[in-house]
Amino acid sequence: ITGPQQDIPAPDVITNPQIMAWMMDTYSMNTGTTATGVVTGKPIHLGGSLGRVKATGRGVFVTGREAARRINLPIDGARVEVFLETYIFADDETGSLVADALARASARGVAVYLLIDGFGARDFAPRFREMLAEAGVRALVYRPKISPWTLRRNRLRRMHRKLACVDGRRAFVGGINVIDDYDAPDDTTPRHDYAVRIEGPLTAVVRAEAARLWRLVALTTRHMQLLP
Repeated sequence: ITGPQQDIPAPDVITNPQIMAWMMDTYSMNTGTTATGVVTGKPIHLGGSLGRVKATGRGVFVTGREAARRINLPIDGARVEVFLETYIFADDETGSLVADALARASARGVAVYLLIDGFGARDFAPRFREMLAEAGVRALVYRPKISPWTLRRNRLRRMHRKLACVDGRRAFVGGINVIDDYDAPDDTTPRHDYAVRIEGPLTAVVRAEAARLWRLVALTTRHMQLLP
């Protein structure tokens, strides 16, 4: 299945040059010969190429960054309502872009519903909270508290959805959180993430599901005045 003349594995998420070197070494031991061409992304001294690690997902990062800007476009054009659900809402450039767009929409009289996860977005920036509240954005937190005193499995249930729906006509669904999405401040290697833009009849399904979860969280947190 794998081999220099068959299929050559390349680095992906959660891999690095060391892991790729282990793969090359394992293949070489099983074939009885040093096969430097069996994988890419190896360390330089084993025949790897400069820039290969950072190249992984570079284009997808740019796509993710642009997705945040594209989400802002229909938000800025919203006339009736906006639903946004995200597991992470970071205090960075992407977070600022999205928060500003939500605030602008709400200030125009658009009903804006923001649902964030109580664990993934536990560090939701106070400046975002204040700005969005002042603009009239309806914001709720999915399961903001996790009890450390119970072993019940559902205590770890989180809201991992990442979706947006504008006026029931346009939607974005995928794996992209509201975050620049670098692993660490000194790491420029992006993650792989994807989202699709939806228009047409399917947006009604996305809108209905977003409204259903919003109502559920509003009822369980006793924020009935925020029901859409």
